[in-house]
Parts: sequence; structure tokens; C-alpha cells
Amino acid sequence: MTNEEAIDEVNKQWGEYISITHLKETYDRLFHMCNELEQPSDEEEAEELDKTRTMCIKAFLLILVGLTIFTNKTAKTFI
Repeated sequence: MTNEEAIDEVNKQWGEYISITHLKETYDRLFHMCNELEQPSDEEEAEELDKTRTMCIKAFLLILVGLTIFTNKTAKTFI
């Protein structure tokens, strides 16, 4: 996500937190972008695909760790 999106999310969560729901939405958006860039036509698109894949993997791992560590810690359903 961009710096502006991160700052908005931090302000919504009252601190340096991100909700699993927002993280999953970000992951879904990045995954969709990876699928769109699957066949890069030039070097610039190939670099963008590499960056997007890296961000997508990081988002997935954060979701996985968050759901593993914080299972049954709250009554809220995030996903």
C-alpha cells in the first residue's frame, strides 16, 4: 500500500495496527495485480511484477501469522 493508505489505516485503528480485514483486501488487490501483469511486455512491467509479487507474499505471510497467533483472542470475525 502507499504511504497515504498506511497513514489512513493507522489513523483509523488508533495506532500502529492494521486490521486483518484491511490486510486481506490489500492482499486480494495485489494478487489481482499480479494476475494482470502475468505476461510482462517490457522490462518496466517485469520490475513492477516483481515488486507486486513481493508485496503480495508479504501480505499473505502477515495474514497467516496474524491468524495463527491471534486465533480466538477476540470475539470479532475478521474474514
